[in-house]
Amino acid sequence: MFDVVYGKRTDGKYDVLVVYATQVKQLAFDKLFACALGLICAGIVAGVITTDPAVGAATTVILAAGSGTKADYDYTKEMPDVVSQVEYARS
Repeated sequence: MFDVVYGKRTDGKYDVLVVYATQVKQLAFDKLFACALGLICAGIVAGVITTDPAVGAATTVILAAGSGTKADYDYTKEMPDVVSQVEYARS
């Protein structure tokens, strides 16, 4: 959690901004659903093009494994400290 306090004197008055921010990670189920739907569609297309359902199923499994690995990496890696970076940029 970050506490950012910023004050500035303009026209004899003080403008004070106090911000409390917490960075959180949250799994986006809508993106997960869209990804799964895309994987199924890609598998169907591969199966239709090759006229072999096994190729379609294999395509779906391979794409799901790659997508799942990427999602796991993104979800578990450390988040950058974007709040402090914004404050330093304004200083």
